[in-house]
Amino acid sequence: EINPFLPQPSTLKWASPLTDSASSPIYLQADWFSTALQGLNGQLAVSTITRAPTATKEHRVVLSVTTTTVSVQSRLGGPVLLDCGLWADPSSPLSGSGFAVEWRYQFRGDGRLVLAYDGKTDRLADVQEEGATLDYEGLHQRGNASLILREAKVRHSGLYICTVYLPYLVAQVTMELQVVEPPSLSIHPSPLPLAVPGQSFTVQCEASGFAPPRPGAELGVQRHRWEVQASGVGQPNGTPAGLGREPTARAPGWSSTPPSWTWAEGGRSPVWPSISGDTAGQRDPQRHWVQLPVHRGLHGDGRCSAGALRSHQVCLLDRHQLRLR
Repeated sequence: EINPFLPQPSTLKWASPLTDSASSPIYLQADWFSTALQGLNGQLAVSTITRAPTATKEHRVVLSVTTTTVSVQSRLGGPVLLDCGLWADPSSPLSGSGFAVEWRYQFRGDGRLVLAYDGKTDRLADVQEEGATLDYEGLHQRGNASLILREAKVRHSGLYICTVYLPYLVAQVTMELQVVEPPSLSIHPSPLPLAVPGQSFTVQCEASGFAPPRPGAELGVQRHRWEVQASGVGQPNGTPAGLGREPTARAPGWSSTPPSWTWAEGGRSPVWPSISGDTAGQRDPQRHWVQLPVHRGLHGDGRCSAGALRSHQVCLLDRHQLRLR
């Protein structure tokens, strides 16, 4: 984007000393344009002020302001560097009269001054946000006007504007900072109780410590269920009684690969069959076990009794996964 530019003095306290002369230099009598460039990668932005002698087409860059961090994400509490660099044509009479740098913040119509520096008098503005600073030595030597935030907070998320002033000239670039932090999830009661078929209980999930704040966030619960069916009970010798076929297991939403069954002989102890399954052709990182002791009823440690499996009754083993979306 290219637009005509009109050089004029600034009235800001940190930039007005650049144009304390009562008369404008004859150097300003030329054709001036401002140019805004955006990189194809979306991370580079350049703003320039160019000058062409009157009635000529030979434009020359006098001031250039650049950023390579158009969009930045930072973890909560970490340091942040918002890149801004300036370059002034050393052959221009305006470049030897000093410069000024200003950083402003905007978010949803609200704005504030973060930091302002007068490079001519080496002075900072009275208003400066806590934890915000510049590399002043790098600014004078290399044109490094990058803003440094020592500790990212939620209130730092928003739009930042880096503005550079030369006498009668001004150029700026903008960048957006988003402070992010994944949620911490907790579930109550923990561990979850084991419910018999038809029984219901309340599970409370809490999400905390995440940024940015999302009042409309949805909490989704993904539930995987193993349904184990058997037609008999284990015998002391390790042989399943009354099982004309292998017990079946199915997990809705999982692959159709049948689970593997292992039978162990425990002397006078009952048979302890166990199952494990594959999901989408890959071994599930958490193996699910169903153990069948001879005790009747449902055990608090998550075991299903052999009595509960008699006559094709169903024993459920649930796994709950929590995610914030």
